[in-house]
Amino acid sequence: MKRAVSAAGKAEENELRITRVFDATREELWTAWTDPELVKLWCGPKGFTSPFRKMELPVGGKFPNCMRSPEG
Repeated sequence: MKRAVSAAGKAEENELRITRVFDATREELWTAWTDPELVKLWCGPKGFTSPFRKMELPVGGKFPNCMRSPEG
């Protein structure tokens, strides 16, 4: 796996970078990734529900969430 590189040019060991092209504006993508009600519509395996999700966006924030399988 290739290491991500910080703005300073140093590799970040605990960083995951995902790249994908979307037919959407930057604002639409930001909302899709940061609105808990929208995230639960697309995040997780097919058929799973997300009964609880909270997002704290500042650096060092938290993203507690729950995904429930169709079997419970």
